[in-house]
Amino acid sequence: MFDSIISCEQCNNIRMFAHGYDSIKKKPMSKLNGTLKIYKDGMKMFAPLCCLFAAYFGNVNTMSYSCKREIYSRVKNAQVKYVLHNNKSFEIYEIKDKQSEIIVDPRPSRKGEQIKLIRNLFFKEHDSSYSIIKKSEYINLKAQQLSHCDSANLKQNITSDYVYLIQPVRSVYEKTNVFKIGRTNQENFSRFNNYEKGFKVLLHIKCKDCVAVEAQIIKHFKSKFRQANEYGAEYFYGDWKVMLKDIVSIAIASLHC
Repeated sequence: MFDSIISCEQCNNIRMFAHGYDSIKKKPMSKLNGTLKIYKDGMKMFAPLCCLFAAYFGNVNTMSYSCKREIYSRVKNAQVKYVLHNNKSFEIYEIKDKQSEIIVDPRPSRKGEQIKLIRNLFFKEHDSSYSIIKKSEYINLKAQQLSHCDSANLKQNITSDYVYLIQPVRSVYEKTNVFKIGRTNQENFSRFNNYEKGFKVLLHIKCKDCVAVEAQIIKHFKSKFRQANEYGAEYFYGDWKVMLKDIVSIAIASLHC
């Protein structure tokens, strides 16, 4: 859980500097210098979870477990608000501004050494407009966002595109290693109803723009396998397992375009 929480370099620029020793307590002393962008609600200051790391310990990504545990306990007990900023809604947490305290040094090289940490931070309110919203508004906005994503995905999937690899019935009966590349927009394997019974389906996989993907596969196969012209333009001699891997690779790559 803690390892997924990291400081956000885009939100702030806070650094920890070695600063010698406390002359009174004779303990190592460090400083935090920098600016932290915050949200305000009345006199209270708030920041996203990523920024709390920097506010408490600086931009130190390799903290000890105990330091992460301490930050988590502070966040857990902090007041939570919700903000709408740049058309995005998210949680923000109250910052308890302690100018100095004794902490366990978060740097692994210090091996749990206690230091006096002095914070010399400048808190700057976000320039662009934002609004503090209620939890119910935050939940509704998140629900709308999810609904929009679902609708977008539904629209994207209206047109179904697949490519497939089969061994035609003639090749099965003649026991030859001839296989056919094909494409379809039909769902539920309906395309295979048009083939003569006795063929074998080796692969049926989703892709983006099956026309383009089939053309790319055929071009690739022409350079790698021998074309079975006596069967047709989409038929090739070769190892079906190797063909399978190549088709899967090309089809998956098309989905990320």
